[in-house]
Amino acid sequence: MTDTARIPRHLQVLGEVWDEFAKRLDAGIAPVMPIVTDHLERTQGKRFSQLATRETDYMQAWIERVTAWVNGPMAQALMNSGTSDRDMRRVAERFSHFADELIERREGLKATATVPSMRAAAPRLDAVYVSILKQVQAFVSQVVAALGPAALSHPNGKREGNSIELSFTFRPVIDAEMAQFSAWMARAKSGWDVASPYGYRRAASLPLAASKAKPSVAAATAQTSPVLWQLGIGTVFALVILVPILIWGTKAIVIMLAIAALIWCIFHPKTVLIVLGLFFFFGPD
Repeated sequence: MTDTARIPRHLQVLGEVWDEFAKRLDAGIAPVMPIVTDHLERTQGKRFSQLATRETDYMQAWIERVTAWVNGPMAQALMNSGTSDRDMRRVAERFSHFADELIERREGLKATATVPSMRAAAPRLDAVYVSILKQVQAFVSQVVAALGPAALSHPNGKREGNSIELSFTFRPVIDAEMAQFSAWMARAKSGWDVASPYGYRRAASLPLAASKAKPSVAAATAQTSPVLWQLGIGTVFALVILVPILIWGTKAIVIMLAIAALIWCIFHPKTVLIVLGLFFFFGPD
């Protein structure tokens, strides 16, 4: 009896289907889209957020669905030696459908790469999809190799008599790719606003790595405009005071002092009451 004969029939079917699947994946995973820009306009921020969130939510949902399927229907089919060829083939092909979803998703992402809000983000999200697909390919190839005659002659799994115990796990990890995507977003958004003492102003065409960039003429104008505004207000007040004095002389000064005293009394009523109280208390009988 050969080593291959020890493999249950349903595992042989799995190996055959996934062998073709691995070859198809090897030829079907296109290279990552090239990065053509790092720039993201602030005006495109809302649309970018919607599209990027849609993609990242899909990735997370896909990973959860596949993980649940591997630990559920697939695990049950593998543990049941009585699984028919038809059922095992259906289960094995289901995994290829999951991969096809990612390939189709990449095609849709490629179409959005021409949209201004996704021109910089699409290649970076595409890199995440490629990473997942390559992990699928590696997992499938590992299973096929473990079920092959060469591996069964010196199995990596536990062997007891004529049976072999093989253990497979699949959980895609995209932490590194998502960290790179998040780092790019932070760099892009850092150029949207530049702090100033009077709030925030728009940074026009600020490069992503502009920590040492020279301030532009527009920036200098934006910073000095509040000072000019204050000087204008001061000039208006000076004219309001000087013009009446030039026209009416001393009479205008007396009127202005009276108005100033009245305004002061209105804003300091407690002080006025205290002064009046002291006057009537200590004043002449």
